[in-house]
Amino acid sequence: EDTLSLHDALPISLVWSQRLGCSNDQLRQTLRSSAQDLGALGRDNSYGYGLVQAKAAADRMALGCGPGTGGSGKPGGRK
Repeated sequence: EDTLSLHDALPISLVWSQRLGCSNDQLRQTLRSSAQDLGALGRDNSYGYGLVQAKAAADRMALGCGPGTGGSGKPGGRK
């Protein structure tokens, strides 16, 4: 399960603001795929998915929602 730290909340909200119609699953996938891996390769118990790369994630979101479980087009991806 993903956990959110206070240090991640602001960059994540800035990334999501690029495409409010994207689902939370699409946001998570974008954040995971753009994170800088730290510690053991892939997700680990010490660093999770790694260090948030807000600029890279925001750039990806600005291009579109990308893979995920589908955005509804409504703010926040709500159905």
